[in-house]
Amino acid sequence: MKIFEKPYPHIKSLNFLNPNEYNAIMDSVLNLEWELYDKGSYKYKVSSIDYESECYIQNQTVIEKFISNDFISKLSEILNIKLEKCVDFTFHKMDVGDFSQKHTDKNKFGQLARIVYYLSKPDDYEGGCLRLFDLDGQMIYEELKMPVNSLFGFRLTDDFFHEVQMISKGIRYCICITYI
Repeated sequence: MKIFEKPYPHIKSLNFLNPNEYNAIMDSVLNLEWELYDKGSYKYKVSSIDYESECYIQNQTVIEKFISNDFISKLSEILNIKLEKCVDFTFHKMDVGDFSQKHTDKNKFGQLARIVYYLSKPDDYEGGCLRLFDLDGQMIYEELKMPVNSLFGFRLTDDFFHEVQMISKGIRYCICITYI
């Protein structure tokens, strides 16, 4: 994992899973049931899994890579924050018209960090770029279209402004993993 300090500390990692692990989880994603989240400032579909779901059972060893104590400890060290456990592992699907307006993920629930693991190839969709803003949220600092099988991680602070551009073509799949 590579650490970036600007505009705020975050991490990027390429080729996080081996090809067989990636293919297995992607095959499962295509069979999930999706629930629409449409709150005005964002619109996308989500699918949560539980320990008895077929997706979890088929991909337990892969999912463990994101929620194991070893990974959480490493993430804590890299992000310079004490993390205890994973509290949410949710699949996200964004297709034409879906977006997430500029926001921070600071919250009152004690959530401290998030990993976004990218399942879609950048050529599979148009739009959908992750935009990072400067510390006051006024100017775009960086625009990312992360490669397939990569992850982006960050602390949930009140100065980590970001958004996801509206999807104009195709589908963007990712997994959002949240830690306390």
